[in-house]
Amino acid sequence: MAYAVAIQPVALDLLCDTRREVMMAYQENFVQRDRHRIYVRDHPGAEPAIILMHGFPDNGHLYDRLSPYLSPPRRVVLFDFLGWGSSDKPSGRMVASICAWLRLDS
Repeated sequence: MAYAVAIQPVALDLLCDTRREVMMAYQENFVQRDRHRIYVRDHPGAEPAIILMHGFPDNGHLYDRLSPYLSPPRRVVLFDFLGWGSSDKPSGRMVASICAWLRLDS
């Protein structure tokens, strides 16, 4: 699937307001890993690709404000780890167990 999303990144420089609206084009895919699907978002651009990985307990949306500054010109690929975001959430896995114990929505 291909999407175009309008976002407004916030400038980090407090001395200069550089807010702008950016149209981002990307493709969403699922990569099969054994019996589970991993969600991948692929922003077009030049190689080599920049791979963005989220931490615990987060998902690929962590980079929604950063991606417009990297792509274009570079290709940016981000994904949700198994158990997080739009990736499959298999029961019995450590992450699912931790989330259930902490009552977090993974």
